[in-house]
Amino acid sequence: MNIIPATEAKAHLSAILDRVDHGEDFILTRHGKSVAYLGPSERTTAAQAAQAVADLLSWRTKVKRCGSVLQEGETIKSLIAAGRR
Repeated sequence: MNIIPATEAKAHLSAILDRVDHGEDFILTRHGKSVAYLGPSERTTAAQAAQAVADLLSWRTKVKRCGSVLQEGETIKSLIAAGRR
C-alpha cells in the first residue's frame, strides 16, 4: 500500500490512476492524517450478482441455531415471536 499526500496525488492523478488500474492501492493523506483510500474497483457482472443472491438464498435455509438446523417453515420472525412469550 502506498501512502501519498493529497497534494501530490492531485498533481499526479493520471499516473496514480494508471497504477491503480494495474492493482496498486493508495492511502491519501492531508497534514499527515489519512483521509481517503484509492484502489481498484471490482466490477460485478449481472451473472455474478445473480449467483451471489442464489448462494445467499440457499445458505439461509441451512442457518444453525443452538447447534441445530432450522426446522421446515421456521423463520427468524417466528423465533423472535417465540422468544417474546
